[in-house]
Amino acid sequence: MNQQIIRHRLMVAMVASLGLLWLGSFTLLTRAAPGVNPTVTVLNPSGGASDVVGEGDDYFTQVLNDPRDMNNHEDATWQLFDVHNISFANGVWSADGTNASGNWSMIYFLFPGHSFAPPMNSVAEIGQTGWNYPIQGSKYKQLSFRLKAPATGGLWHAVYSNVSATVQSGLVERTYNLADWQVYTTTMSWSADLIYGLSLRFGSSAGTYQLDWARLTDPTTSPTYNIRFSVTDAQSGDLVDLSCYMTAAATSDQYCGPIATGIPINTSGTYQYAWRTAYLAPGAYFVRAVVRRGGASDMSNGSLSIKPAPRLRIDTPSMTSGPDYATVEQGNPWDMNDASDIESAVWAVHDFESPCPCFSNGELTGVVRRIDSTTTPGFSDPFVYLRINRTRPINTAVYKYLTYRFKIDRTPWWSTSSDRLIDTPPGSGLYPAAWLVRLLFFSTHPPDLVTASNTTNDIIVFDDWNTYQMDLSKGVERGYWEPEVFDSGGYWTGMKYWLRFDFLEGVNPWTIHLDDVKLTGDDTANASFTLKWSYPGAQPTTLDFYASQNRAACLSGRHIYHWTSTNNPPPAPGAYRVFLPLIIGGSDASSFTWNTSTVSAGAYYVCAHASDGYNTFTAISETPVVISH
Repeated sequence: MNQQIIRHRLMVAMVASLGLLWLGSFTLLTRAAPGVNPTVTVLNPSGGASDVVGEGDDYFTQVLNDPRDMNNHEDATWQLFDVHNISFANGVWSADGTNASGNWSMIYFLFPGHSFAPPMNSVAEIGQTGWNYPIQGSKYKQLSFRLKAPATGGLWHAVYSNVSATVQSGLVERTYNLADWQVYTTTMSWSADLIYGLSLRFGSSAGTYQLDWARLTDPTTSPTYNIRFSVTDAQSGDLVDLSCYMTAAATSDQYCGPIATGIPINTSGTYQYAWRTAYLAPGAYFVRAVVRRGGASDMSNGSLSIKPAPRLRIDTPSMTSGPDYATVEQGNPWDMNDASDIESAVWAVHDFESPCPCFSNGELTGVVRRIDSTTTPGFSDPFVYLRINRTRPINTAVYKYLTYRFKIDRTPWWSTSSDRLIDTPPGSGLYPAAWLVRLLFFSTHPPDLVTASNTTNDIIVFDDWNTYQMDLSKGVERGYWEPEVFDSGGYWTGMKYWLRFDFLEGVNPWTIHLDDVKLTGDDTANASFTLKWSYPGAQPTTLDFYASQNRAACLSGRHIYHWTSTNNPPPAPGAYRVFLPLIIGGSDASSFTWNTSTVSAGAYYVCAHASDGYNTFTAISETPVVISH
């Protein structure tokens, strides 16, 4: 006989380097006859109820509450070195790299800001920059992204900075494996220090690059899913490769990378591979197995589902939910519905082309440029004064949270974002754009620029519409105030009688849009307070709310509310939807009334712990609710 009966005892062997577990009770196995190729069958995932895992701990999701899913322009908000024709459509970022500057272009997943980068060190660092939300280097180390390159053989660099500046501190370099969609994964070599910036450089092939998503995860807490596959007619030396696809069709445009390569299958049987999945974005994933000898392959009958983490945003209390100065003190919010929102004096409007500033659809708009020749050479100074009731000036002890929505038109977007800030030609002192907003507050009436004003540091204007927010009461510690310009106004103290909004400083014509300016104070409560939140993404199945006077330890504070979706599914995403039946004294899945009648007076932050059974998420209010009795 050409076959030899081999008897084995029950064998379980772990190959640690591959994360592979051999399972099988092999009492009678046959060695394959010469010339017989092995076959493989993927047993799971099969699309069953157990084929589900959470997404893992992603920095962009858990820290910024904004996964880099390329659904909004904040996901890749700053580009350098000739990135042209940028678009966001159907969850895909797309742009052309022209190979015009050093064979590479660059976009930021996390823009670090400009602090510590002379001469741009007088910048008000606001928003979701690395300056405000640095990466914990000891935790978030695994970078992954799905990219489509125009050709193979080019390079990509994952570049990071450990100071808050647009300078390179280190990089990881890899080549493109496919001129099609590919998931790339790398472990960042940064230290345990704070990391302030993270960007992707791509090149050297010119053409269109596309990004589907990017993730920065904690690999030590990754969910693990056990892929099972069986092999027949295997023999010593046989190897299996596992790969990932987004559909059951094994086409290159649905490819999401290798899972494991060179898994040894020395005998027929059933095998299991522990797949750590945190590097993949939420979605459905199929598994394909290929036996190298003979090339037999099989695609899983169903997919593994990676569930997105539930996310919520606390809307009340927040920087926009408290009392608004213009609404409360003068009965006319700065909603830019008409000219009554700004001062009408001729001197209070500057460097606007006639007949503007104009008001349309709740926006102040107009073309601004250097018109006044007495302005500092190389710059313009377009501004308006927002209307303030001089008999009821801004009380800085009450009103402190500034929010405005702003846009400067430019189509296409800047191909090199820093060009909006520099003089052209370099060294000329002539600034065509200078997309920098400043706000000036005056502590006297009439306004005195030299003896009674404060000016904010430069606020960099990004592409398209953006919302900008500042807690002016913390302006000194956060570097919001310009120390080199008139600082005799007492910063955010006392009364403010005038407020000037400077739109930019460039000499060229630009169309500006200002929408809905708010200057608010803290939410207050006596006997009760209605907390509200909304869902920007996936929704939880359980919610727990806490309140604490210590924002950093909010989850250790007073437990004030519990909600579960059992028999009561939450409403569709959106703010403050009515939901019945009411739960726990008139509450629903996006608001509840907190009984504060017995709570000690003080300023309380509110936080939420959300869970869907696979993932968790924590949200903490940016501002407190002030309870007094």
